[in-house]
Amino acid sequence: EQIFYATLSPTVVSNGTPVRIAAVTTSNANTVKLQIGTQTVSLVQAGAGQWQAAFPFPLSAAPLGQTTVQLSLAASRSDGSFASIPIPVNVALPP
Repeated sequence: EQIFYATLSPTVVSNGTPVRIAAVTTSNANTVKLQIGTQTVSLVQAGAGQWQAAFPFPLSAAPLGQTTVQLSLAASRSDGSFASIPIPVNVALPP
């Protein structure tokens, strides 16, 4: 399994911001998940090696008070092997 491409938008988020993510992986990936602090978002397979999801950004899952949050996208196979990449986002904190 490999992650060839991933896109997440927008990259500046606040609590509840609608976020879309898409990823292209090798066709042998069984699951693709995005880790946001303490929460996990599962992507849905849209075709061979194509994954996507849309969700409201859960600011409560991110470390308190940080303006940059490192998300982690992981693609895994049924035998337990996986590949992951970091995805940084900027957090617009309320005034």
